[in-house]
Amino acid sequence: MKIFINILCLAVCAPLSAYASLGGDTASIAADQSKLKGSTTNSQQRKSAAAASSEQGAQADVSGVAKAPFSVDEFTTGGGVVVREYSAGGQVFGIAWRGPHMPDLHQLLGNDNYQMAKKSEAARQQGTARNAGRRGNSHIETAGLVIHSSRRPGLLGGQAYLSAKLPQGVSASDIQ
Repeated sequence: MKIFINILCLAVCAPLSAYASLGGDTASIAADQSKLKGSTTNSQQRKSAAAASSEQGAQADVSGVAKAPFSVDEFTTGGGVVVREYSAGGQVFGIAWRGPHMPDLHQLLGNDNYQMAKKSEAARQQGTARNAGRRGNSHIETAGLVIHSSRRPGLLGGQAYLSAKLPQGVSASDIQ
């Protein structure tokens, strides 16, 4: 409990401008990388899985709706965690991580999303929120924010996204 109170105090007292990632503009990606002592691994333009499979000759999209491309910026933190930040239209809509430990979610989620996740986690611990409940898997879903994490010995992974900010044609499965 004492650790939780200390973390909560740090979260409230920290400058809000330092936490602008998820839902923030793409400039926050460089700030995340700097704060987490990361080095760029990969940066690329992608299309949703649905758009990619239709372009590979399966069936053409007869709706005429263009699938929104998005960017993925990937970096590896000083602690060996691979972080991917997904953006479209200049705004970060999703993040994913995989590594030996949990990255600084306060930095990656942004202050408001981090606070919402902490409240939801507290509710989950009281049995009032949904949790996958399988061997270290957890699922937090609040108004617009979805966080899924999994834990195996020596490996933590997860994704977080703003459901209302997913570009047209992009699904949660594209954030990995």
